[in-house]
Amino acid sequence: MSETESSRHPLVEARRLLGWSQDGLAARLQARGLGTTKKTIRRWERGVIPGGAAQTALRDLFGVSPVMADRLGWPHWLPRVVSWPFPTRGTTGVLLAR
Repeated sequence: MSETESSRHPLVEARRLLGWSQDGLAARLQARGLGTTKKTIRRWERGVIPGGAAQTALRDLFGVSPVMADRLGWPHWLPRVVSWPFPTRGTTGVLLAR
């Protein structure tokens, strides 16, 4: 099954922006003392909400402030690319720094 832009979970997009696989993200979280596995990442990407410690570690890995994460809530604080039509160059993508 292929993922479309509109149905892709924000965590999928955020980790792909950084070139991280599910295993790579799990390893980074394990290095921070969490028992995260590829299966855990897959569950989050399918809609399970990570616990507080996991969200804190994810927030730190993605460089998101606690204030922004609290204000926007999971998963809306994850970094993403926004595309919009640009008058002379077609579609342009920009990484949103949250």
